[in-house]
Amino acid sequence: MKLCVVCNEPAHLQIKDSIDYYCKKCAQDCFSSLDLLVAIESEAQRIKNILDNNISDIEYNDTIPSN
Repeated sequence: MKLCVVCNEPAHLQIKDSIDYYCKKCAQDCFSSLDLLVAIESEAQRIKNILDNNISDIEYNDTIPSN
């Protein structure tokens, strides 16, 4: 589980394209708008989809006989 960079409580938000994580309270205290933050679950799902697609491509390419 990711921890908030401010208070070390469990984090649920992340700055987009960053490794900084925040709990909701600290995020509201630190940022005037939470629009730049993404839910960790959403980002994790996006990364999982990318990996799944890449793994599928690799598995498909491994089954094609070489000439």
